[in-house]
Amino acid sequence: MSLFIKKPINQLLADSAESEKGLKRTEIARLRKLKESTINDHLLKHLLLTKDAFYKRVEETKAAKVYQTLFEDGQYPKYKEAKDQFEAEGKKMDFFLFRYYQIKALKERE
Repeated sequence: MSLFIKKPINQLLADSAESEKGLKRTEIARLRKLKESTINDHLLKHLLLTKDAFYKRVEETKAAKVYQTLFEDGQYPKYKEAKDQFEAEGKKMDFFLFRYYQIKALKERE
């Protein structure tokens, strides 16, 4: 495996492992001296590439419950529709949480 491919996979796994230790995404970013958006990307890619990926810390938050309900009962909303719905309710959409549950819903369809 080339270094180009191997290094990003190692970063994905390291960020995923730190998340499973209970660290917040902001804490992982600070420790690894990366932007939080980079950590988010790593966690989402790991979720896509791993059959049974699950981030307990993400799913235990109150905010996550709202996103989880978007994808219940076979629903699969588009980002823009969900964002418009959130904004109509005076809420801000969290792309990471939306994408996390979107990926989980996609995997459940398979």
